[in-house]
Amino acid sequence: MRLRALLGSSGPITLAVPDIARGFRAALLVLPAFYLASTYAHPELTWTALGGWLGTLADPGGSRATRAKALVAFAIAGAAAVWLTEACAGSPVLSTLALAGIAFAAGLVRAAGPTASLAGLMVALAAAIAAGHLSPVPLRDALYFGLGATLAVLISSVVWPIWTHLPVRRSLARVYEELAAYASAAGSAAMLEIPRDDPSWGALLRRHHRRIRDALEAAREMALAMRARREGDTRLGRNTSLLLGAAEAQFPRLTTLVEELEGLPKGARAEPAMRLGEITSAYAEIHRILGARALRSRPKERPAPRPPAADATTSRAGALAAHLASEARAALELTKHIDEPLGTRALEYAPLPPRADERAPLGELRTGLRAIRDALWPQSVLLHHALRSACAVAVASLAGSLALPSHSNWVTLTTLVILQPHIGATIERALERVVGTVLGCMLAAAITLTVRSPIVLTTLMVPLLVAAVATQPQSRGLFTVFLTPVFVLLAERHLGDWETAAERVAAVALGGVIAVVAGTIFLPSSERKRLPDALASMLRAVSTYAHEVLTSATNRGAPGAEERVAAARRSAGVALGEAEVSLERLLAEPLGDKKAAADAMLLVTYARRLGSALTATDMLVKEVPPQADELTRVDAYVAAVLRDAAAHVRGERPERMATAPEIVDHDPLERVVRSAGLVASLARH
Repeated sequence: MRLRALLGSSGPITLAVPDIARGFRAALLVLPAFYLASTYAHPELTWTALGGWLGTLADPGGSRATRAKALVAFAIAGAAAVWLTEACAGSPVLSTLALAGIAFAAGLVRAAGPTASLAGLMVALAAAIAAGHLSPVPLRDALYFGLGATLAVLISSVVWPIWTHLPVRRSLARVYEELAAYASAAGSAAMLEIPRDDPSWGALLRRHHRRIRDALEAAREMALAMRARREGDTRLGRNTSLLLGAAEAQFPRLTTLVEELEGLPKGARAEPAMRLGEITSAYAEIHRILGARALRSRPKERPAPRPPAADATTSRAGALAAHLASEARAALELTKHIDEPLGTRALEYAPLPPRADERAPLGELRTGLRAIRDALWPQSVLLHHALRSACAVAVASLAGSLALPSHSNWVTLTTLVILQPHIGATIERALERVVGTVLGCMLAAAITLTVRSPIVLTTLMVPLLVAAVATQPQSRGLFTVFLTPVFVLLAERHLGDWETAAERVAAVALGGVIAVVAGTIFLPSSERKRLPDALASMLRAVSTYAHEVLTSATNRGAPGAEERVAAARRSAGVALGEAEVSLERLLAEPLGDKKAAADAMLLVTYARRLGSALTATDMLVKEVPPQADELTRVDAYVAAVLRDAAAHVRGERPERMATAPEIVDHDPLERVVRSAGLVASLARH
């Protein structure tokens, strides 16, 4: 388990087929060019191979249009960076300054999102390699690099593309996988007769809600990217969008069911727990179908017998479970025929509309430029990271030229890859990189000492490259293990040159030390200062959600009421996830404040419980209509509690604690008051 943690595995490797195909594309781009370069003495073809390799890694996935735009931008920026740094390679001062400037830009462009961040890092890596290469014709090498990146665009988008709807189907498959895991865990808790208010129920929310919300947001962004190319107008695109809407709608219903299940006495949970088993099976089957590479034709099926409808003696949780099971079966039926016309299988969910920025021409570019502009304020974490990257890369370049003159760029490459905006992530990357490099160099040394044929060596590189790319999304450490032998074998001076592997280990160790020291002493980024703001934002978002739910409960038919509640629920879920990310960064920091982290974890858990109780109140408003005066008092109480809690996390003195209102015979509102009381108990400490 410890080795797995050091290798950075984030879980079991699932649905790896597209990554394996991506690995073969990388091998197709890299190895022929290297073979031609070495056989026919055309070293410029090495840059074609490098452009193809980094272009493969810079491929963000998603729709072909998204990938093509990202890779074209990478090809242009990468070629310019290669030309600039090679032209300056003769002067250590100019080379270091050019490399530092590119590292600064790569750090700052993180503000534009993950696609720009990935492309920026690949451009910086290309520049670091070029800075250690003195060439008489820098422009020629830059053009060959651009050729390799262009070939990556063509192979990824035209010659060997991932199927058009496969990325969005698989992002949606992850949503249903997470929903299935949540339903399964809730069913297990019910069967184990875990008592009400046991901490296990809070842990259930904390473990699954964030994962489901993250999966929904990722699927939403993927669906919007597809729709930007008008692919949402196809049958498959339309049905996929409907399934995303179904998942968005069924998530709060499942949350409500879990709330109701917790409140049931022992012995009364069997029926809803059985329904949760049906729901889990339906979600798991949806995940399996959507995650498959090919949508195979299916024979006509006889309709499955419907279970009897809930009667008057069924508990509220049982009725809710029966309704949710019916919705899950409808979603499964649509999934089984996702590539057919809607007919009578249409779900009662509207597709998620695109936001204004996505509808506008060049909206994505404007949004990215605006984010970069906003990152230029003096206290910006990303501005500090960009400055830190520039200085660290400059130091790494000079240190590498002194310690390892033959492979000085390896030190710079390592520093670029390891250094992150947050010190905890930097230390984690350093451990992963060092462990992966040591294991990879052991493999490389074994190969160089036993293999003497260049053809055999080239053949061995194919599975190594494929494995590196296939495991990259799941484990940075495994990616390093498989990639390191390729770097060593390509850089060795002669067959049996095991010393190159030792130099690789030394370079990674030196680059890792520089990255960790830079992250620790140069404009250090501590989550201890940012966590209170993240918690306060979380509490404000939950307060807004509470206000929307409680003020619209007696008038859900008002224009825009449903949309406002759904938007507030989504914002609260995102804010809760961001607070948890901030908390995780604090825990990853050396000498982190464990007491503050423990209090923050309790606050996030209680805020999730409150959000879950509000969702249950919203979902059950028709079955259990509340009194208007009770809604008003609960709204005021929750707002006061969350306001005082926000003041507490900022270090301010809270106002006089509000008194919890008395609720008569309304379980959902009682749960809201009880959950708010848990938040209030933390603010009193």
